[in-house]
Amino acid sequence: TGTTFPDGSEIGIALCEEDGKPYDNLPYSNVRFCAEGTGSSQQWTPETDVMLSTTKASLYAYYPYSSDITDIASIRIKADSDTQTDWMYAVPVTEMNNRSNKASVNMRHALSAVRLSLKRGSYTGTGNVTAVSMHGNNMATEGRLDAKTGKISSITGTGTAISPQISPIVLTSAFQDIDIIAVPTGSATSAEMKIIIDGTEFTLETSSFNLEQGKIAVFEATVDNSSINLSSVKIRDWTYTTAGTPVIRHDWTISLEGDIEDISFANTINDDGSIQIIAVPIPLD
Repeated sequence: TGTTFPDGSEIGIALCEEDGKPYDNLPYSNVRFCAEGTGSSQQWTPETDVMLSTTKASLYAYYPYSSDITDIASIRIKADSDTQTDWMYAVPVTEMNNRSNKASVNMRHALSAVRLSLKRGSYTGTGNVTAVSMHGNNMATEGRLDAKTGKISSITGTGTAISPQISPIVLTSAFQDIDIIAVPTGSATSAEMKIIIDGTEFTLETSSFNLEQGKIAVFEATVDNSSINLSSVKIRDWTYTTAGTPVIRHDWTISLEGDIEDISFANTINDDGSIQIIAVPIPLD
């Protein structure tokens, strides 16, 4: 949900020559790099030194790192009820050598996501949302990722219900998001969603939509006493941006200066009476 990884994150990289062979016959097929720090000061440290010669290299990367991976062109991925890993792959960095030895690695989402945004309508119950499940005719749970190209093959588990562990929420008048990751098949799909609210199961049927790699399908739903009213789907890039400069003035007013179309504020009153104010990035339509 940001432009950099959290502190302690790990990615795997591989170096190949221009013809695809191992670089200088060295064991650079799955080198672990670990993030230290956050933001612009973040540094990435390799588990072993990566030495470059005059030979040109192409760099490939994936996230999250696993020592079990022997070929980053064939990574077994899952997006089922137990595993909601946000697998990512890098845009290849080419023509590296000992004179051009720095790489800016840009990661892309390998999978897709469905976001269910819920808010209270006429519903008069407590509004405890404790479970969500989803399945679709062209939404899968397993496949093999080629981290060199981003392509997914050997897709299985189509139509399998995905019921991830979620942090319970309480319905309010504002939308709250629940995201479910799935393996896209590249074809149009529809989905059935089941939501447990105050121990009662609500079932939703969506219209057909395209669940694409690196995209998030957003459904907004209003909970009434006897039903949940679902909006039409919005397909967005699965990215978040930040904009504007936060300014705290002497009269304790807080504002954002600049482009603020993708920022909203979330306020929390703590037990000790203090107020926590967070500027939250939201995706643009």
